[in-house]
Amino acid sequence: MSDVESSLLRSLSDTSPSRHPHVDIHRYEEEIAGRTYHIEVHAVSQEQWRARLARRPGMPTAVMPFYGRTPELAARELTNWLSLVSASRPR
Repeated sequence: MSDVESSLLRSLSDTSPSRHPHVDIHRYEEEIAGRTYHIEVHAVSQEQWRARLARRPGMPTAVMPFYGRTPELAARELTNWLSLVSASRPR
């Protein structure tokens, strides 16, 4: 069984006003190796999306962003990397 418990189970699109009122942010929640990650994806251009870990209290934010042609592909790139890193950690 894979350490990835959900396969981008939830996509929580957010179009609510924020600092950037016209930015469509896609939010995903992934459970990898027993830890929940919150991923945010937003458009960089019409054909490129950037995924990064959402800022949460007590959670490191130094993870580099990952890119894809769709929100799902960008989130999948980040999820794959997190899975690889989690698999290399001793349990």
